[in-house]
Amino acid sequence: GLSPDVGGLYLLSRAPGLLGTHAALTGARLGPADAIAAGLADHFVPRDRLPALVSRLPEGAAALPVVRESAQPPPDPGRWPADREWIDACYAAARAVDILRCLRSRPEPAAQQAARTLAAMSPTAVAVTLRAIRNAAAMTLAQVLDQDLLVSAHFLHHPDFAEGIRARIIDKDRSPRWRPASLEEVGEAAVQSFFAPIDGLPGLASGDAPVAR
Repeated sequence: GLSPDVGGLYLLSRAPGLLGTHAALTGARLGPADAIAAGLADHFVPRDRLPALVSRLPEGAAALPVVRESAQPPPDPGRWPADREWIDACYAAARAVDILRCLRSRPEPAAQQAARTLAAMSPTAVAVTLRAIRNAAAMTLAQVLDQDLLVSAHFLHHPDFAEGIRARIIDKDRSPRWRPASLEEVGEAAVQSFFAPIDGLPGLASGDAPVAR
């Protein structure tokens, strides 16, 4: 019942292809290789090398050379770009409901799993996140942070936010009852309402970047 925030969509909207959209909508956890491909990390340092790396970090000097010396190639190749064909094909759809339909039609097991994950998410959160990440692609970091704050504030008053907390943290039944229950029921006006101004919060006009529709 929430959307990625604290600037995450700025990076995810700039990931290669539509890998970032896949991660934003499904909450996919990216391993080292995929995190580097998506621009969320620059280097992979194995856990057992971290104490030595920290002990070598110079005070008041550039840390990057030390990090580079400690870095290794990621232990596995990751899913990207192997999964790029179905990710780019499906997440290019105009609406979240069309993305889900495309994922369900794909033969790849990973696409089928993504469809199951997406279908279990809050439909409102999925539709709003899709709008937000497409907005973010044309925004500065400051504008993305403004949008994050605005969207998160709107979610605080949506029933799915409390329901998600109930299902995962309080009752732990993992059976949320979303309202509405399906992506087909999430209308354009409902999505747009999450980007409406709120008194006391920065709006989305804090700059000249266009906002996607």
